Amino acid sequence: MCGVAFVWRTKVSQKHERKQIEEKLTPRGPDKYGFVQRDTKFGSFELHASVLHVRGDQITPQPIENAFSDILCWNGEIFGGTDMPSDMALNDTQWLSDAFERASIQSDPELAILDVITSIRGPFAVLFYHQRTHKVYFGHDRFGRRSLVYHTQIPHLYPANATTTSAACSFDHIENTIYQNESLPSQYDLYEVLFSLSSVTLDLTCQQGYPIDNQFDEVPCTGMFCLNLKSSQLTHFPFPNLSLDRLKFDVSDLTYLRKIQDQYNCFASDSTFNTTIHQRSALSLLFALSNAVGIRVRTIPSPISAKVRIAILFSGGLDSVVLAALTHYHVPDYEPIELLNVCFDSIGFQSPDRLAARVAAHELKNLFPAREWRLIEINTLYEEVLHHQHSIHSLMKPCDTHMDFNIGAAFYFLARGTGQWNTSISIEPALEAQLLESPQIETKRSVCLFPNHKNDSLKCPVTNCGRKWKRECLLMVCRVCCFRIQNIVRLCSPIDVKYDVRHMKTLEEMGICSIKFQVLLETLTSSERDSFHCHKHPTLTCTISRPSTERKAVQKIHQEPLKASYSSSARVVLVGIGADEQLAGYGRHKTAFLNGGHGALAQELAMDMGRIWKRNLGRDDRCISAHGKEARFPYLDENVVCLLGQMPTEVLTDFSRTTDRGRGDKYLLRLVARDFLGLKHCAGLSKRAIQFGSRIAKCSNATAFQSNRKASGTALFHLQETGSTT
Repeated sequence: MCGVAFVWRTKVSQKHERKQIEEKLTPRGPDKYGFVQRDTKFGSFELHASVLHVRGDQITPQPIENAFSDILCWNGEIFGGTDMPSDMALNDTQWLSDAFERASIQSDPELAILDVITSIRGPFAVLFYHQRTHKVYFGHDRFGRRSLVYHTQIPHLYPANATTTSAACSFDHIENTIYQNESLPSQYDLYEVLFSLSSVTLDLTCQQGYPIDNQFDEVPCTGMFCLNLKSSQLTHFPFPNLSLDRLKFDVSDLTYLRKIQDQYNCFASDSTFNTTIHQRSALSLLFALSNAVGIRVRTIPSPISAKVRIAILFSGGLDSVVLAALTHYHVPDYEPIELLNVCFDSIGFQSPDRLAARVAAHELKNLFPAREWRLIEINTLYEEVLHHQHSIHSLMKPCDTHMDFNIGAAFYFLARGTGQWNTSISIEPALEAQLLESPQIETKRSVCLFPNHKNDSLKCPVTNCGRKWKRECLLMVCRVCCFRIQNIVRLCSPIDVKYDVRHMKTLEEMGICSIKFQVLLETLTSSERDSFHCHKHPTLTCTISRPSTERKAVQKIHQEPLKASYSSSARVVLVGIGADEQLAGYGRHKTAFLNGGHGALAQELAMDMGRIWKRNLGRDDRCISAHGKEARFPYLDENVVCLLGQMPTEVLTDFSRTTDRGRGDKYLLRLVARDFLGLKHCAGLSKRAIQFGSRIAKCSNATAFQSNRKASGTALFHLQETGSTT
């Protein structure tokens, strides 16, 4: 991984200006830094690069120049699509530079250069200066897995205003007609910085004479761009379309599934294809994900001494636990794997993600006992978040909302990897069955009291309520209705069967069947809740809530004292981003299905994948790489995306049977976890966003909005006054 930058100026830069860029890029690539400066009659430009060595036997310094004085800055990984040999000792930066050198001498170098770039499968952001034509080619992969932001004050140099090649002429050259002279236009004298590209936003204020730090924006990941320095024209070359036409649900045509093979022979696949369409699809997804994890793990140089090769950003949820289990098959048994988990809940550091991570780590240890699983618990007080807020704020730009800060902060501290190694976690053997049984108990309770209510509805079953039910409530109603029901039952005697007619009528109006009132009364006055009638008033926290399964699990965990401070040594982290966007993991996916069926769901999934580069990946890459870590995203592997993009939504989800959280959503991935990897616990977990599961949102909202209830994730983020400038 690298930090890269390109700056085009009207005059030669000063030493202190170059130093500022170096300070911004070096955290991303601490192993090597370099820059190249060229002075031309079209202005002066410079290319910067910092290198993190995670590929090949030797570090390849950047920027790298070839025999024709072309210059390459490469921040990426080639995982396929090219004729690059599979030799693990080969550095892809050197191979790409050689490929560009061969392309430069072709009769149509532009077409040859673009053919090389568009054939690459894997995450990348690239800057390439072609000396002969004075053109700079730049862009990042079609999903935006590597950050690349730009700044310019010249309207026709905005990527959104770039001339776009037509589909008919593919990458054919488009003649420039904007400027005919071969010198820098005189009106550009107003600007010292004409155009800049970088992995992170740069502070060019002192160089430009006015504040511009907020005027960086993400480079669209719709294709490659070419900046002609001679004519000052920007041209856009769209990426060829991936095959993402979603197929119709047809159990007789499953040929697309057989294209996916287990490249590393990790799993047996003999008779599995004779089972159901869902299991066949799950097996194909297993192979595709395993291949994606394999290429991302096996290409990392072997660790030196006792250092660790790979870490997982580990919430304890479905996506991250599946990645952890798959990683086991691609790392030698004697190498440890780090599971990085962050918590901002200062009261005991018992956030939902922390509890889930401990249970999941225990399950991994039982499934793969030969492996050393290092659960690294990163406990972060919000005072420390405020101490680093300036750094996080700078990294998340151009993203600017309060939610962006919360998510960025979580990834920032996760990637830093400084915490405590929880060396001993043990759970009672009977816990597993208990965890899986809990959701069914809650569902039956709801059906019992509201026989006319749809079991898969997200809404409170009380008549004319319309609110969402509280997941852990035994009655499966919302907080307000639970409060009302408790009040009514408290007015009735648990022994006398001659109930007050007025109270009975109120319950019937709420939709509770009269013949089930005895069941309700027994539920609320059962022996396990003897103190129910002792309370004078019910609470809005719903006193009859069932404790979460993770919290029950942790109550049974025996922990030995944590070790001293531990710092992660892994340079590559696997991240589960992309699973929810493709497998319908968000609540709005369920809503889309309920409102418009599978057609509406397919449209929602396509929209999510179309905007993931702008909403998620650029911000997350910048925050993770700030600590010299490279994020890799197996769920966004091109083969995985193509496979899931073709599958009918009837296969991806089970919404037709149930819309219960943790069951109908991401159904295919749950099958992979449960039936093929043996992950019984995480297969039933519901989606929990990182800002909520880690409790960063609760702490941050209380500070910014004085109340968690008043918080708005879409509100602009504002730095808090702390006296710190970190």
